[in-house]
Amino acid sequence: MQKLVGLGSDEWYLPAARPPDALLRIRITYDEAAADAKLKDFQPPMSKYVARSQSILVFVNQFRSLRDKWMNSYEDFTYQFLGLCVDYQEDLLRVASPSPEDLSTTTTIITSALRALMFSQDIFMVRSRFEHNTFKSGETSYEKREPPCAQEPLCEIWHLPSASELLTSRVARPGDVNLYALLREIMHKVHHMLMEPISKPKDWPALLYVLCILHLVALNLVGRSFLVSIIDTGVSLLKLLKPICNLYELVTRGCHPFCQGWNLDMYKSLVNDDNIAVQSFSRLRDQWLPGAHLLTLRTMLILRYTDVVGS
Repeated sequence: MQKLVGLGSDEWYLPAARPPDALLRIRITYDEAAADAKLKDFQPPMSKYVARSQSILVFVNQFRSLRDKWMNSYEDFTYQFLGLCVDYQEDLLRVASPSPEDLSTTTTIITSALRALMFSQDIFMVRSRFEHNTFKSGETSYEKREPPCAQEPLCEIWHLPSASELLTSRVARPGDVNLYALLREIMHKVHHMLMEPISKPKDWPALLYVLCILHLVALNLVGRSFLVSIIDTGVSLLKLLKPICNLYELVTRGCHPFCQGWNLDMYKSLVNDDNIAVQSFSRLRDQWLPGAHLLTLRTMLILRYTDVVGS
């Protein structure tokens, strides 16, 4: 994933599975309908007099209406869960003073995770479109996939057997995104928040949201595909999530809404009745009951990932 160049733009370059110096060039073309359906990346305010929180809200509110944009990508309760993420991010920004300077703060880590999800969804769209390809090792080839619906773009891909130099010569452009670096930054922040001398119970909702979003990111990247470096990143992320989720369980001692024995009054006492934190966990509890949904995420948090990454 470190070598995926151009993510965030309409042209990507990344190493091919074989031969060793082969390159994939991917071009994505959006017509008007597809461009309207595509999520827009976070854009920092142009003026220093405009609070960054306003730009964050513009970005995250796109995740309230994903059913029409990411058709058939998730089940309804996942879309509802992402809506709760946006609610909580809005609540945090409403009381934040001063306005956050960047997306690496405790207040904005959910926004960073949603950015990662957005880019991983773009990757999932491309790799699923070319799941069945005719690339042959050592040969130059080209394939095109027409959009299956109006909300999706045209995708083209070139397999170039001896063009690895293009990967290093391609000049970075505005809008290019390093998903690997973004995920590494998020994981570092999560680990730091959990490993503080005294983990703040007020941070537990944000951490829980982020862990669940990162799980969705990882699942967008893994699976059978010719995009080998992307699959490796997805598998690595799942493996990194395993100890982090175990640490979350240890730090919170099961005091979170995906635990069968969760006690709301106990959590209220831990956060001194902090309204935002309490409401956020209460909403999560209400959404994921009855037990089938509760068990789904509970299972995720105790890391039954063997079907994807092995035991």
